[in-house]
Amino acid sequence: MSKKLSTQNKSVNSMLRVESLYEKFQAQGKSAMTNEELLQLLFSFRGNRKKMWSQSEEIIKYTDGRLDLLAKMSLQDFQHLKTIAIEDALMLSVIWEIGNRKNAAYEQGQLIRSSNDARRIFISNLSDLPHEEFYAAYLNRRHRLLGKFQISKGGISATVVDIRLLLQKALQYSASGIIIAHNHPSGNTMPSAEDKELTKRIQKACVYFDINLLDHLIYCGHNIVSFSDEGWI
Repeated sequence: MSKKLSTQNKSVNSMLRVESLYEKFQAQGKSAMTNEELLQLLFSFRGNRKKMWSQSEEIIKYTDGRLDLLAKMSLQDFQHLKTIAIEDALMLSVIWEIGNRKNAAYEQGQLIRSSNDARRIFISNLSDLPHEEFYAAYLNRRHRLLGKFQISKGGISATVVDIRLLLQKALQYSASGIIIAHNHPSGNTMPSAEDKELTKRIQKACVYFDINLLDHLIYCGHNIVSFSDEGWI
């Protein structure tokens, strides 16, 4: 009997905590919620009220409280978490992808006037990745962003870039300018000899299509090096 009462009390306490979260969200708004509280609310929508507290706590510990790292996690990464089922991992991945696409739609048409403007284009894609990825952004003659595209995704120290694919996308966008970018998971912001050689090859290929290679950015977390600013392009 006492065990049954204890279980009922835990259930009631859990419901009260969830209601408190809902009330805070409604009264103070989403910006008032902590990262962990947002995750708790999210898991409660799937009816996981018994697990939602441990789920949110485990994710906060795994990402050190940084939701930007959560956004970079693959389904394989979630397998390291004991409390997260595949359905929960899928839910989180879908939510972040919707957010990324919303950001991409917002970015489209933005005026890129400097390397500082260009740096913001790829922050959501290239910061804090454990492997290398290579992106290109395509601009019109007025330097407004037409779109961006992931050219390649590789290992810890390198990724293979298909220049033909990069230019094919430029022609599809009818782009007049290109900004390329990739990340260095090692934390070293300096371009390698291969980075410089690749930049020259892309720049040379762009000439044949009357397209300007405007910049090459290297991301190391939130430290970013611009080839244009450094006079390397």
